[in-house]
Amino acid sequence: MIELLKELKKKVLIEKKALEFLEKNFQLLPKVLEFVNVQKISFLTYQKLQEFFLTKPEIEIKFIKRLEKKEKVSVLDYHSIRIKRYEYFQKILRSRIELVNLISINKITSKTKIFSLIGMINKINDDSIVLEDLTGQIEVKLLKKEFLVEDEVIGVVCNKNDEIVVKKIIFPDLPFQKNIKKTEEPYFFHFLTQEFLETYENKFENWLKDYPNSWVFLLGNNDKYYDFSKLGNPAYFSFFDFVILLSSSEFLDKYGGAKEEILRNLLKKRHLNPKLNKELNDFYLLDPIPDLIVLKAERTSFFNYKGISLLLCGPESFLSFNTKSREILKTSFG
Repeated sequence: MIELLKELKKKVLIEKKALEFLEKNFQLLPKVLEFVNVQKISFLTYQKLQEFFLTKPEIEIKFIKRLEKKEKVSVLDYHSIRIKRYEYFQKILRSRIELVNLISINKITSKTKIFSLIGMINKINDDSIVLEDLTGQIEVKLLKKEFLVEDEVIGVVCNKNDEIVVKKIIFPDLPFQKNIKKTEEPYFFHFLTQEFLETYENKFENWLKDYPNSWVFLLGNNDKYYDFSKLGNPAYFSFFDFVILLSSSEFLDKYGGAKEEILRNLLKKRHLNPKLNKELNDFYLLDPIPDLIVLKAERTSFFNYKGISLLLCGPESFLSFNTKSREILKTSFG
């Protein structure tokens, strides 16, 4: 790309602001060079770059899920969502070859020795859990501590002698994403918090002028951008064909510890908030599987999990997602 920039400088005079922009967006150089050759341009300005290369398409937000808050829930509602969740994960776990001799709880007899179960965790004790399927409940002993949450669905491989002992736990987990979603042209999604914007609004808006081919998603409220008031909190939507889950992260506080590690454990469950709440919704069930999960957090960080980009946005900086390369950049003004 350095060679392309040198070649471009030989062919045309470049305005300082245009040059600075090209140095930041080197992926545009092949097209700019072709454009200069065809149009016989002698002076390349930043305005001309914006006009010909940075036209931002109109993109519609398509909501995948809407958070429905129920004022009243019945016992029937409670059992209905538990059965629906169990059957969803049962279908996924049934295909796991590790679950040898898979049976239902009511099929366990005195002769059953090595077998597997798929169950929803009804209760967590110090060294055991109570599992439940559509046929009954049973307590099984754990040999080691695991990150488990009530109401999640797991598979267990068991041995039975005097008691039933879990030899291995199988989580639904997420598959590796074979077809990583990208765009042919580079566009940018910027994710920032309300606190960051309030502190650095002028600097951010000046910085944003160099990125006309971008969209801003605010984990907070401001009419200028896609914010919680327009999208909802949490929000599960498709934008540019990227499936995005956007949310605050208070629901993670109950686990304690570093949120990055908590998220890695929850991703194995295909659910970011398995414990059923009063409203009995399964909004954080990862179906469809998101391309990006973006959460408001105490500090900014990001990581990848099996092709999914996870962005934690804190008050000190913001994150930019390149839709062509899927590169994530962290920017701060402090």
